[in-house]
Amino acid sequence: TKVTPAGVVNVSAELLVIAPPGFTFICPLTRTVYMPEFAVPVPSNVICEIDHNNEALRNQLSLFFPDGIRAKTRYALTIDLVNAKLSELNLARNTFRLVTRLDAVEIEDAVVPGFLLAKRMDNTRFWSLPLRQNFFPELQKNEVTFYIGTTEPIAVDTILEVKAPRGFVFADVCTEDVSYPGGPLGLPGVIDLPNIILCQSLAYEDVLKNYTAHILLSGPWLLGTTAISVKVTNPMRTPEINFWGFTIMTRDHVPLQSEARVYGFEIAVVIDPHIVPAIIGNGVSREAAINTLEVSFELTTLMPRRGDRRNQIVLTGPEGFRFPPVCRFFSHTTDKPEHTALHEDTQCAGNNRSELVLTLPLFRPLENKTRYAFRISVINPDETFTEVDVPERWWKIQTRSSTIDYVDSTRDIPSFPVVHRVSFIQVDTLSAVGLNSTTYRFLFRTAAPLPPKNVITISPPPGFKFGGLTNQQCIDVDPMIIKRQFDNDFGLKALIAGVTRLPEWMVCRVDRVRNVVTLTNEEPLLGGRPLINGPVFEFFVMNSTNAEATPAPGLNLFTVEAQTLVDYGMEMFAGEGWTIYPELLLTQVDTSNPGFGLYTNFTFTLQTVTRVPGGGSIRIESPEDFYFGPLIETDENRYDPLVSAPPPQGAMLDPRPVGSIEGCGVLRPPGWICPFELTPCEELAKLEELQSIGYTLT
Repeated sequence: TKVTPAGVVNVSAELLVIAPPGFTFICPLTRTVYMPEFAVPVPSNVICEIDHNNEALRNQLSLFFPDGIRAKTRYALTIDLVNAKLSELNLARNTFRLVTRLDAVEIEDAVVPGFLLAKRMDNTRFWSLPLRQNFFPELQKNEVTFYIGTTEPIAVDTILEVKAPRGFVFADVCTEDVSYPGGPLGLPGVIDLPNIILCQSLAYEDVLKNYTAHILLSGPWLLGTTAISVKVTNPMRTPEINFWGFTIMTRDHVPLQSEARVYGFEIAVVIDPHIVPAIIGNGVSREAAINTLEVSFELTTLMPRRGDRRNQIVLTGPEGFRFPPVCRFFSHTTDKPEHTALHEDTQCAGNNRSELVLTLPLFRPLENKTRYAFRISVINPDETFTEVDVPERWWKIQTRSSTIDYVDSTRDIPSFPVVHRVSFIQVDTLSAVGLNSTTYRFLFRTAAPLPPKNVITISPPPGFKFGGLTNQQCIDVDPMIIKRQFDNDFGLKALIAGVTRLPEWMVCRVDRVRNVVTLTNEEPLLGGRPLINGPVFEFFVMNSTNAEATPAPGLNLFTVEAQTLVDYGMEMFAGEGWTIYPELLLTQVDTSNPGFGLYTNFTFTLQTVTRVPGGGSIRIESPEDFYFGPLIETDENRYDPLVSAPPPQGAMLDPRPVGSIEGCGVLRPPGWICPFELTPCEELAKLEELQSIGYTLT
């Protein structure tokens, strides 16, 4: 700090970077993608300043560190630099000077050699040749072609430096991998390339430079556009800085012409894959841990519709995970607006090991840049682990158009941890009606003791809500009263032996914000009692609300996480919920004749929550004194056209038919719209849709 007329002000440490004359910088700083070894990024609050209006100072960059510059710390930063004109480069002053200053007083400095400049190339670019190139990740010998445009002839023997984006790899000796794609049978309209003598990767200097190759050429460069093909090993994914660089230099490495920002191509990866588990508990002897995965991803490459091959998605898990041959809980959609469903006729098959194959019907494409998602069940391994981003725990997603023609691939998807399972969990309810407020009963047993101050957390399935009381407590009555309701009144007595109530030091709370129930061991850390493993404990949560409808298969789970003394400090598993009986919506009954005891037409209005499948039914029950059926005729009320007086009306005292009555007369009300999906019509629509996309019907 220093004292000024305005008071005490903070003096920031400064790093001054002085470039050679003619150069200038562009603020702000950009993110350093490839961090040097042992370096740290500069703090985010560093202030970048350049005086572009002063010709003498425009080559000076000032970086102010409000929190100071730490000693013996290797900083790294990235900033855009504008090169000087080639004619203005002064080789005698071609250095960069770095100075640390405090209040304009120099503290330390260093001088770094600059670099030589070259003339720019013209129209140098990547040229896509689908029959030669293959962008599959980590593919060796991928042949890519570039146009190289010179701005003036070069008469001397030269070196062409090809610098690929980091991640690509040239062979140590790459002479066989470099070729001229022009000529009578090659690319039209390109001039000859000088003769290729030798190609060598710079990995012999530094193994980290294996993405750069020097190609020795003999003969002149003509003015115009030529082309070159090189073979490289693709990286695992598209590099973050995806620019190729080409420099023509003399044999003593003096640059003549250069183009450093030639945009490359995207590697055919599965973009941003996500694998979200429902259960992370492990399997135990004679009891598998069936887990439901939600898998979502995007593709780089469009897989078009074809009539001779079916597009496939292959999901491969780490060793220990197992996909059964019968795909339980498979769903082609997640019903989320941000996800695109697979085709409803997608076939699913596991190999009873770690591979799952989803096969789309013929003529069904997989679009690129589209977020697909599906759900599938997998059996978790018995082994527990928490290191998830290591090669032996990676998941892999691939697409293919046949069993061998792979298109997109990503093999380094981090797994989810697998921890010890809670020994036992069961959840019951007093009411299974949708959106009904009721009481839940939980029975659980941990595999290890729960130490003092540790917590058990229970989360409900989607749509369920824990209520509790206004003071966050779970119940406000004696738990034995609620227990008698379950055991005696509703016949839900626990079938497992050894059920006991929670100790008084275990406190049950409802967190409505997170929609979870927590059980906390409130004993003191020193000398406190643990919640022992072995017994099955029972507790209740009042004022909870059911979901409107039964959650999707594999998601109707109450999950339990317990911070016990097992390895990794956590147990986890889930208990099945119950089938929800939804309440109909917008129900209404109207009558055309409100007279007592008279015949009438009833109009029923209703809206279902879930789909009624084929073969299902809608059941309507009336009060006991109502009658559904045809007109009951007796000798007294039968209409006789020869009698002038009409017969008496009303059926309250007439004997009613016994048993079921056929033909009760269902009529269409005004404004009626058919609510039924007729199976023949659905099949016809599918056939017409297949015919519209090119499928030949037989």
